[in-house]
Amino acid sequence: MGLFRRKRDSAAGNGAITSIIGNDMNIHGDVVYEGKVRVDGTISGNVEGEHFILGEDGKITGDITAQSIVCHGKIEGNLKVKEVWIKKTAVVKGGIEAELLSIEAGAIVIGPVKCGDAKKVVPGDFTSKAGDKSDKAEAA
Repeated sequence: MGLFRRKRDSAAGNGAITSIIGNDMNIHGDVVYEGKVRVDGTISGNVEGEHFILGEDGKITGDITAQSIVCHGKIEGNLKVKEVWIKKTAVVKGGIEAELLSIEAGAIVIGPVKCGDAKKVVPGDFTSKAGDKSDKAEAA
């Protein structure tokens, strides 16, 4: 046994991939699934399921709702997910709402991001202090 172990993405997880959409497949319409799916082809429609892996050649045009996503490909649509890993080869155009978000250097993300548990934010934590700065500048 080695001293160091590489941590795997939990989305890549413990279970086997239950479905594969190959790079020669184009699906037009919504996809709903259970288990873990890997997409190397194209889906034009919304996707809903548990664990979703988008390969480098994969492309989704539509919203994705899932427990976890590992994205190596292109997504044009909104993501609503518990855990998401956006890899260096990925391009995501759309909003991301996730509890856990990881973006590798080199990935492209265009759109609003809401990450974390909003219940943990205490009101007033991010109150603007701009007035304080200008008052100090005038006094100097």
